[in-house]
Amino acid sequence: MELKAGTILVANKLLDDYPDFKQSVMLILKHDEEGTIAVNLSGSLMMDGMVNVGGPFQRPPVLYIHPTNPDSDAPALPLGDSGYSIKPLTADEEGLEVLDKKPEKTMLVMGHMEWEAGELEESVKLGAWGVTAMPLAQVLDTDGEVRWKYALKQATFETPEAPVPPATNPAPQQSPKAPKQPKP
Repeated sequence: MELKAGTILVANKLLDDYPDFKQSVMLILKHDEEGTIAVNLSGSLMMDGMVNVGGPFQRPPVLYIHPTNPDSDAPALPLGDSGYSIKPLTADEEGLEVLDKKPEKTMLVMGHMEWEAGELEESVKLGAWGVTAMPLAQVLDTDGEVRWKYALKQATFETPEAPVPPATNPAPQQSPKAPKQPKP
């Protein structure tokens, strides 16, 4: 399975003992030779349900996941061929409008997950993560309570029954192979 920006990963039930990963639907923002950055689209909510907790590494700003608008001059990073982009949400007029109206099929996230080079690929090979065929627009449009279940039904796992190896399977209540600290 090719991992790239815009790929949506679904946590296997093997990860249910790890709070950071239990029933996670992860959107890859960046994947290259340095590693992977992703946000959890099924994380808990904060700020009266307006912002999704994307992972334990909190680094402002709030990120805005939205359909790509080729006519906009606002800087946004395209998420592969998903038809979506991500950009920091600022306190300007556009940012305040997003907070006020929260357009459909969009999401605000704060925080992220990081894996060093090769770590996520190894977890995928071992069956801890599957790639879902569910389009990002549909993932964002699905109620948070059932998002993981729907994405899981459409996921493909390389090794669905494989146990997570000891190197990436610390004691419960910890994250498998803790991601590296965010760079400033």
